[in-house]
Amino acid sequence: MKKLTLYPYESWTLDFGITQLTFASVVPIWQLVQFFQRGEGAFLSEDGQEVNLKKVVYVGDVATRFDYGKLYAKALSKVVGQQLDDVSLRELYEADRLLRSHVNRVLFENDLPGEIDDDWDASELLKYLNLRVEMPEQRDFYGIIESVIDVSQRLNDQRLLVFVNASLYLNEHQLQALAYDAYMKQVSCLFIDRGHTANFISGVGLKQHFIDQDFVEFVSDDANNE
Repeated sequence: MKKLTLYPYESWTLDFGITQLTFASVVPIWQLVQFFQRGEGAFLSEDGQEVNLKKVVYVGDVATRFDYGKLYAKALSKVVGQQLDDVSLRELYEADRLLRSHVNRVLFENDLPGEIDDDWDASELLKYLNLRVEMPEQRDFYGIIESVIDVSQRLNDQRLLVFVNASLYLNEHQLQALAYDAYMKQVSCLFIDRGHTANFISGVGLKQHFIDQDFVEFVSDDANNE
């Protein structure tokens, strides 16, 4: 189970579903954003060991355009590679050899000072094919977040999803639905939000924390029962 630590606060447990951290001050929000973008100022751990930020999908503010392909290209390539059977791998290998032989012939016949790597790597062929995540078009912010959670589950991607300012675009029912969806699909999401008062709502997979201007933390009943 992952834990996020930001001085001077107690560590926050990040379980399946949504953990929502709402701050009255913008400073800790800025600190956490800096951490997830640059790896400085906070600490993410799992079973007491530091977690590399490669195990995090930082989406940020969903109102800002982001590239699904970059977020999930490696995860998709890994899954496709695992699903290729022996026959497919052999045929891909033969195709790779053919491509290399054509290039080598051109180099030789034209006396060109070039060479190509002879190593075989199926993942490189997938890059050549420009394999990327196909995301459905969404008309609202709820649909965008729902799609990201769904892709994580379908690719068996265990990385932590981090969203900023999500509560600006969601009503309470949507927040509850997303938390339940993430919980059932065993996806861990962190929502980092700004707010001036605690507004806790119950929901399966939803754990909420509110930190006021004096660093006093209030937690929802679900978070208290961890």
